[in-house]
Amino acid sequence: MPLSQDKLELIRQAVTETLTTMGIEAARPIEVQKDMAHLRASRKGSETTKALVKKTAVPIIVVGIIAAVWGGFGDAISELLGKRG
Repeated sequence: MPLSQDKLELIRQAVTETLTTMGIEAARPIEVQKDMAHLRASRKGSETTKALVKKTAVPIIVVGIIAAVWGGFGDAISELLGKRG
């Protein structure tokens, strides 16, 4: 059963009002598409940055731990050798 023109118009108005409430100008679909493309590019860039930070942070933390252990090991050896000599 097809919808009447009155019901279709009510649906159009409701959708337009909802989009407008969300800050989307339904009357300018090309601008909305550009905005969505910009948001997508921004999200992709943010995800890439997060991935790079994770890939960089883990090795830095590991190297820091190794340096701390090595420094403590070197101090312990120096102390042992200093006490013997």
